[in-house]
Amino acid sequence: MKTILFIVLGLLPALVFRCVILRKPISRVATAGVCFGILIYVAILVSSMVERKSQQPGDDAINGPLPILTDLFSQMAKVGIPSVVVSYFILRRGANGPNKGG
Repeated sequence: MKTILFIVLGLLPALVFRCVILRKPISRVATAGVCFGILIYVAILVSSMVERKSQQPGDDAINGPLPILTDLFSQMAKVGIPSVVVSYFILRRGANGPNKGG
């Protein structure tokens, strides 16, 4: 459930850029820049979640940086990749259509 919530939170900046600020498609370079910013935003969300989870006392017999890094990379794969891919498609929607200008 947290994964879906983090994916939705990762899509919010793309929706805000597309619907409120831009109102029209943007170039591939600008889209890549926005997606990189969204990836950094998602990384901050995921790293804070992993940090809180690692500080909780648990039944883990293995301590150290390896379980924390493994959890961080797996959460980034679960949350970051879908957020960036869907954000790219949201931002590029309608960009390859026919030109409506004269």
